[in-house]
This record gives sequence, C-alpha cells and structure tokens, in this order.
Amino acid sequence: MSKQFTITFAGDTSLGMYYLTKPKRQKQLERLLKDPMSFFRGLKGAIKGSDYFILNLETVLANNPKSIHENKSYQN
Repeated sequence: MSKQFTITFAGDTSLGMYYLTKPKRQKQLERLLKDPMSFFRGLKGAIKGSDYFILNLETVLANNPKSIHENKSYQN
C-alpha cells in the first residue's frame, strides 16, 4: 500500500529588511513596515494543497554575525 504526497518547493528566500534598504526599493520597504504579512498572502494559494513545503532559506540566523571573508558582510 502506498500513499501519495504533494510537495511544494520554493527557491531562495531571505527574510528581513536588508535588500529593501537598497535604492529603488522604497515602496517595498514601506509595505514591509506597514503590512509585513502582505508578502506571504500570494503564497497561500500555492501551498494550500501541499503536504510538505520545502523552502531554501537564504539568510543568516544571527544578530550581527562576524564575517569569515574580508570583503563580505552578512545580512541580519
């Protein structure tokens, strides 16, 4: 006897404000500050029928992480 599963995969995802503080991102930054959950509303329909949701979290989970490379800083 076998069971079928529905798996949804998502690509690179970064949480936080790092990219939104870049030039030309003012509208997105204002949206984040005003209504942060709005970024996830479009996702609900895509994952509704999924048994599993796999996401590539492309971020550092630390406060003020130290860089291991001289010319690279990590976002928080």
